[in-house]
Amino acid sequence: MPSVGALRHGEQSFSLYGVNATLATLAAISMITLVLPNTTTSAPGPSYSTSQLILVAVAAIVLYGAFIAVQTARKRDYFLPPDALAEHTEDRAMPVSSLAAHISAILLIVCLGAVILLAKRFAPVSERRSTVFGLRKRSLG
Repeated sequence: MPSVGALRHGEQSFSLYGVNATLATLAAISMITLVLPNTTTSAPGPSYSTSQLILVAVAAIVLYGAFIAVQTARKRDYFLPPDALAEHTEDRAMPVSSLAAHISAILLIVCLGAVILLAKRFAPVSERRSTVFGLRKRSLG
């Protein structure tokens, strides 16, 4: 069944360069947050020590910031629809206004806060369910 976006906009197209940039950023952030904790030995279990956690947080923020800079300024054409590039209309290729950028930044922070609050709210439920279904080792204490 087609989504609402597909009904409104038709078939979606994308640039291979834009997808590659997105996947490279996601892969790097996923590796440092999900895979590397299993290989560190400074803290017990698959976790980071406090200093490593700070370094990982800074690295993830830098990676995400670099991706946003590429997406919105340096290589913006990689993320525009192909018809916008073919038409080469000035209004489609112009950078967004300062007001729109500020509103988007505020909404991004609000949505990130909502995700964090929801994760904190539902993490205990998820942990209990995974223990009940045998997906997680039960604690010894």
